[in-house]
Amino acid sequence: MPQFGTVLLVWIGNVHRQTVLEVVKPRVERLVCYEALTYVPAPWTKGLVDEWLHGPVDDHEAAIRHIEQSGIKFQAVLCYDEFGIELAAKIMEHFKLPWGIPSAIINRVRDKVTFREDCRRHGVTVPKVLVLDSVERVELQFAEAGVRCPVVFKINYGASKMGTMKAYSIDEVRAQLQRFLDDRARMARLIAVPEDSLLPFCEEYLEGDEFDADCVVERGRLVCFSLNRNRPVEETYFMEQGGIIPAPETFTRHAELAAFIQKVLSIYGDALIGCFHFEFKLDRVRGPVPLELNLRIGGAETHTMVRAATGIDLAQAALELCCGAPLTISWNLPESSPDKTVRNPTGPWRTVVSTNFVPKGAGVCRVTKLVVSPEVATDPHVVKCTWNWKVGDTLRLPPAGTQYMGWMDVWGDDEADAEARLASLIAKIEIEVEPVA
Repeated sequence: MPQFGTVLLVWIGNVHRQTVLEVVKPRVERLVCYEALTYVPAPWTKGLVDEWLHGPVDDHEAAIRHIEQSGIKFQAVLCYDEFGIELAAKIMEHFKLPWGIPSAIINRVRDKVTFREDCRRHGVTVPKVLVLDSVERVELQFAEAGVRCPVVFKINYGASKMGTMKAYSIDEVRAQLQRFLDDRARMARLIAVPEDSLLPFCEEYLEGDEFDADCVVERGRLVCFSLNRNRPVEETYFMEQGGIIPAPETFTRHAELAAFIQKVLSIYGDALIGCFHFEFKLDRVRGPVPLELNLRIGGAETHTMVRAATGIDLAQAALELCCGAPLTISWNLPESSPDKTVRNPTGPWRTVVSTNFVPKGAGVCRVTKLVVSPEVATDPHVVKCTWNWKVGDTLRLPPAGTQYMGWMDVWGDDEADAEARLASLIAKIEIEVEPVA
């Protein structure tokens, strides 16, 4: 039986969100999805949405007027897409719904520069940041700010490492800045922000492993989190390669990391509510250092991987929180809240490892070969294997973009067992691309 009435979903996302919707749909009487005027429902969405509402997406005021004119009544707004969360917040504010994050805070957190400023003001260690104003002034700006290479070039909005590059010299910074300026208009449209608000910046390079903490947060309080240690990446463009849940640090440094995450969340008081994808580095000298606080469920394999490893269903939690209902999720890892007792600190859980499929190529490429052995689909240790592209499609690889072919997550009895199973399955997949002339 459905627990909730009508819920408005802002943006459907790609096929990797299918498992999220499979959790949400049975729990609501009616799921209405707001999408762009040009959006054509993909085959995988069949049966997961009750009604489509197509309208403007770049103009938030026009979108709200369109929703008002539709006459649709809804009790909550749900969004798990990075580029839709600000619109979702403004809808929530306009219709005076009680459960959601204020749009002003979402805008501050989404902007990586202002997020770092907020962290620094509240005593959270962050990398030194330098916003770039022109190609001609790069060397002078570096000298005035006392910044030295190597640095990481980034843009202040975005996801999936868009625009990110490690630069070892001033010349490389200039070249990446020029590429950004040439592509700025396209990137702004994709990210759904005004072009003049999309800013390039450099920050000092941090040593150490990168982690993802997938958090359940209720009115600023960290309820629980799952910790993913990311695989080492090729550091020029930082394209993610997969990871492991639970990371060993889940147990060896749990109290320290829970306190760190809570300190960052507390910057915004009790305004934060939902399931968040928090990225940070464990710097060898300074300890945990925040990179991004994504105010929505993590993309790609996050939902399936976290659920399979820890029992935390981020989709269920996100729905309950946006509807103002008590949380009914359970989990198999240590509690994050100091006022609660530890639940099953030693298990049971499954170790889950993942890989992101990044073809060997550069620039804009066309997929010429994708062969997946039938054994991949039938192997009981495969949690999920998803493909974003098929033969004939084009995708953007560095330096033109950071698009993945797909990903796969696999479980095992421990890390060694899971990694061996994953390696065996990867060997049964063939991918080839060629550059587009």
